[in-house]
Amino acid sequence: MRIKVVFLGATRAYSSDDTFTIEMDPSSTVAEALLKIIEKQPKIEKISKFLFISVNDTLVPRSFSLSDNDEVSLFFRSGGG
Repeated sequence: MRIKVVFLGATRAYSSDDTFTIEMDPSSTVAEALLKIIEKQPKIEKISKFLFISVNDTLVPRSFSLSDNDEVSLFFRSGGG
């Protein structure tokens, strides 16, 4: 299945592309997609434990099962003080 990957905000600094598509096995999880993303963009591994991940604009756990044509967005939590 095809998954669109989008880097939002500061995560763009860790990827050579703002978006790309990955191929995944049916019923793959977000965690499995993240491993594939790291294969394509190794710098993401440095920040992977700090990432928030949404699928089709909904925040999801890494155990979430993906479907064909889902959009996975990677981003940092907004903060300030």
